[in-house]
Amino acid sequence: MIFSVVFAVVAIVIAGLWIARLDSAMQAQNRYTAVSGVNKPIMIYDVACYVGPFRNDESVAEVAEDAKDCLQDKDCRDAGSNWSGVFLFNAIIMIALILNMVCIGLGGCIPLFRIIGAYAAMLLCVLHLVVIIMTAVYRYNAMG
Repeated sequence: MIFSVVFAVVAIVIAGLWIARLDSAMQAQNRYTAVSGVNKPIMIYDVACYVGPFRNDESVAEVAEDAKDCLQDKDCRDAGSNWSGVFLFNAIIMIALILNMVCIGLGGCIPLFRIIGAYAAMLLCVLHLVVIIMTAVYRYNAMG
């Protein structure tokens, strides 16, 4: 039971970090909409991530070469890096892990919760793997 409480606390901290990153993306979107008056279905945080900062001039040339094809394609350019989606999905998985650990912790007293927590853990393991792969795909694409 102690392990599930410790894990839930760690997951709460990590989920808080993902939610804070998502909140900063949403604030950037709100500021962009307020300043420009344009309400496009483009997430400005994802599009603006291409700008930098970079370590040196070679990094700029390397990123520009990787993203050249994507920048010429309007749909790819408007999609951006999709980091806001990554923040959202990671936060959802962490919150689900928190609920799962609470369920497993309650399973120490109520056997039904232990069974539900065990089956949910299998599903969450697969979903967490999907989110990790999704994070890697978006990180290493042309705009990531």
